[in-house]
Amino acid sequence: MTAPARQTSIDPSQQRRRALLAKVHIAKKQLGLAEDDYRAIIFQHCRSMSAADATEAQLAAVVQHFAQRGFKAAARSVPGRKAPAVDTPSARKARALWLSLHQLGAVRNPSEHALEAFARRQLGVEQWRWSDQSLSYRLIEALKAMALRHGWEVGDGKHIKLHASKARLVRAILAKLVASGIAHPGWTVTDALFRLTGEEIRPIDLSLSLEELTRAAHLLGRVLAERSSQISPEA
Repeated sequence: MTAPARQTSIDPSQQRRRALLAKVHIAKKQLGLAEDDYRAIIFQHCRSMSAADATEAQLAAVVQHFAQRGFKAAARSVPGRKAPAVDTPSARKARALWLSLHQLGAVRNPSEHALEAFARRQLGVEQWRWSDQSLSYRLIEALKAMALRHGWEVGDGKHIKLHASKARLVRAILAKLVASGIAHPGWTVTDALFRLTGEEIRPIDLSLSLEELTRAAHLLGRVLAERSSQISPEA
């Protein structure tokens, strides 16, 4: 006698969760998020450093956050048009600078497409390619110059000390909050985080970790964008 065919049931909730998780990973790549910025966003919405541990509702909140930053879930490649986001070290550096400049209020739109448009204008080329190292260097230097105009010294040389650079970024954002009358001149970064966002961070040995600095830049940058009328984006 032939055994009856075994029917497999798929949990709809698990299907939705897997679809959302896939969108989170696609959004990370589409927006060109640096790893530390991505982890800070995941932690903010999921209270976990990995999206794989998040619930369906938490993943939905992350996808919504990415959509507000320019993520297009239904984006399709245009025939004859080359994909802009080649994954090279210089590309990752440029994207990380672009996102940080958005937190600083120097860049209006943090999306990959906005960075591509800026690169075309800055370099005067019709089709800018991430893989062209000389153009990448020129773009990165232009972004660093923009950062300096807004009070953030990124750092010199090929090997920028990430922790020190991120600390200077957070202080530059705080300075803009002070100049806008949102933060008190005497507040420290941890004071501003608690008073403006409710986030309580207790630094070890009076020093914030890279993860904490990344989260501080994200949270204080959002306050700056939402509450300051004095920010003037260049791009």
